[in-house]
Amino acid sequence: MSRKVLVSLACAGLLVLPLAGCSDSGGDGKPKDPETKARAALTSLLTGSATAPEQTRVGACLADEIVAGAGVDRLVEAGVLTKELTAPEDASPSLGGPLAETYVDALLACRDVKAEFAARKHLYPDLTAKAEQRYIDCAGDIDAEVLRPALLAAITGDQDEPSQSARQTYVEALKKCERILGEPTTS
Repeated sequence: MSRKVLVSLACAGLLVLPLAGCSDSGGDGKPKDPETKARAALTSLLTGSATAPEQTRVGACLADEIVAGAGVDRLVEAGVLTKELTAPEDASPSLGGPLAETYVDALLACRDVKAEFAARKHLYPDLTAKAEQRYIDCAGDIDAEVLRPALLAAITGDQDEPSQSARQTYVEALKKCERILGEPTTS
């Protein structure tokens, strides 16, 4: 899955979490321990040239969760990071395959419906604060047991019946919430 797809998936309505943590760097500004170095490289990989604070927060949150869930060695084995704990220069590494479940867990851990909606609120200029909160509550109430298999199916590209059913269940739940918003403006 390409970097652009990863960031788009993250920003398209699945998550945002403020940055947390601090740097463990020496006087040269470079991280000392492998986990910190891996998180920094993975954040850079996930955010690319994005400059929006929301995309940076998403990338940092995902990186924190993925490193914690997969571990540095597994990320290197999967080719997501090099042995030097940097992002590979020659290819877009995949967070699918054996890392798909870790990535989905990261997406769920970093999920912040209010911040996700803020990125597209401009499409609903006449939306009242009450309707906005109803949407945020509705989307936030979509159970992880509905969302997790839908995300896993999307990331792995599985087309089998259970995967299709998981996607459809999530889409139906989200459509109920989207009705609260009405039609978005196109200009």
